Amino acid sequence: MWRDLYRQEMNCQIVLDSAHSRGGWTQPYLFEVGGQPAGYGCILIGGPWTGTRTVFEFYVMPKHRSRAFDLFGTLLGAAEATAIEVQSNDILLSVMLHAWAKDIRCGSIVFADKLTTAHSVDDGLFHRQEPDGEWVLEVEGTVVARSGILFHYNRPYGDIYMEVQEPLRLRGYGSFLAQEL
Repeated sequence: MWRDLYRQEMNCQIVLDSAHSRGGWTQPYLFEVGGQPAGYGCILIGGPWTGTRTVFEFYVMPKHRSRAFDLFGTLLGAAEATAIEVQSNDILLSVMLHAWAKDIRCGSIVFADKLTTAHSVDDGLFHRQEPDGEWVLEVEGTVVARSGILFHYNRPYGDIYMEVQEPLRLRGYGSFLAQEL
């Protein structure tokens, strides 16, 4: 039930969602306020996280959100957490990360697709290149950038990758590619 509430609130692809289906990789914790269930947290303890105790999910019922900092502190202590891994569009856990963590590193950034953009490239041709299926951007007949989407997760969620030729960077080509993909 708690993971369902967490997933419903996230309303997006949860990058580490599959960790729960791998035996021995996760350890959940239930939060209570006044003897009543108030939310849950989960840590990674197996797979690539063996030897760490990494918080990666944190959900507090809206009516108990004023207690989120207390509950997170309790989770860190009870779980003997040694790290926090956050999906950048997880608002509540991102706040906890910035409040509690030191030496923060960014491996990747997850964006929510909520804004409509209107980037354009003069004399640009955006098309799929065969046989590899990669997307390319040509300007005046020259390939200036390559890109694509890797579908590691359930569709429509995926990872966008791109490479703009180094001397042609900072001209809006990357923004255009991200928009089109």
